[in-house]
Amino acid sequence: MSSPSANFSSLQQARDISTRLASLRQEPAAPDTPPPRASYVAFRPRPASPAAPAVAVPGADALQPEPLPPVPGSVRTWDDMLRWCLEAASAKTVFVMDAQGFVIAKDGSYSYEDAEAMGTQLMVALDRFDELDSFHKRALSISVGFRSFHLTGLRVLAESRDSFTLGILRTDPIAPAAVDAIAELVGSQAARI
Repeated sequence: MSSPSANFSSLQQARDISTRLASLRQEPAAPDTPPPRASYVAFRPRPASPAAPAVAVPGADALQPEPLPPVPGSVRTWDDMLRWCLEAASAKTVFVMDAQGFVIAKDGSYSYEDAEAMGTQLMVALDRFDELDSFHKRALSISVGFRSFHLTGLRVLAESRDSFTLGILRTDPIAPAAVDAIAELVGSQAARI
C-alpha cells in the first residue's frame, strides 16, 4: 500500500490508527469562554536610572504627630474640609475622591488632573491590598515616598457608610497618629457635607 489512494482492508489496523489520531486531536476552545484571568501582576520593565542619592527619612516611630488645628464649626463644603486638611497636614495638596474614582474637590498647588491620576492609583493600591487573604481586613491607608514628596492615601469611612479616598501630598511622611486623626475627623464631617 504505497499509494495514498489505495483502499485499506485491515479493519483492526484502521481502528488503531484512528484511535491514535483521535488522542492527538485537540478540541478547539469554546468561543464564548473568556480567557483565564492572570493571578499575577505584570510589571513593565523600567529603564535603568542613575542611583538616587540617599535621603534620610525618619522612620514611622520617629514621626511625632503635630497638633492639629481645631476643626472650624462652619465646615459646610468639601472645600472647607480640604482647607482644614491642608493646614492640619502641612501639605502641598489635598484631594478627595468618591468611590467611583472622581475628584470631588482638591486644594493646593497640584492640578485636578494630577489629583485624579494620583487618587486613582491610590484607590487601586488600596483595593489590591484588600485582596490579600492573610490580613482579612480592609486597607485604610497607604504612603508612598518619592524623591521630593510623600503621597499618603486614606480610605475614609463616613458615618453615612460612604467611602472616600483622601490624598495628602507633602514633603515628608505624616505621623500615623495624625493620619488616624485626620481620617476620623473627615469621616465624621463627611456625612454633613
